[in-house]
Amino acid sequence: MANCCYRDPWCIISPAGWEDQREIIGIQVEDGNMKRIAALAVVLVFGAFPAIAATAMTGKELTALLSNGKELTLGGPKEGYAGMLSISKDGTAKGQVKLDNGDVILIEGKWHIAGNKFCRTWKGRDAGKEICETWNKAGPNSVRVMNGKRDMGLNSW
Repeated sequence: MANCCYRDPWCIISPAGWEDQREIIGIQVEDGNMKRIAALAVVLVFGAFPAIAATAMTGKELTALLSNGKELTLGGPKEGYAGMLSISKDGTAKGQVKLDNGDVILIEGKWHIAGNKFCRTWKGRDAGKEICETWNKAGPNSVRVMNGKRDMGLNSW
């Protein structure tokens, strides 16, 4: 245990006397100099902020939202892109996004709900493969779109 006194912000009083908190959270004290250990970063990053669980939209919620058609706003500030997507009740969709670098990407194809996922096949995108996304609620009128663990961006309406 390092020498502690009431003037040192790293030290607290305990039943055993003054205790150096640097030793408890993973900082070693040698000759008055601190040597940080990787554990400190883990404790501060993961211990200080509890995980926020995302709530995925259910198939019933997705169907209620999209079955009669819906205009979606894609992306927005700090997302790297912005655009619109018209979801039609016949299972087709069409729109575009403009990337922050000015490039425009056209979106056109088919969609359907499978279980609790929004599945889509866009022409000229994703090597023609169907992509099934989870829509995690981000607000009353917005979702974070996830493909597995990959965050695909923000949709709002």
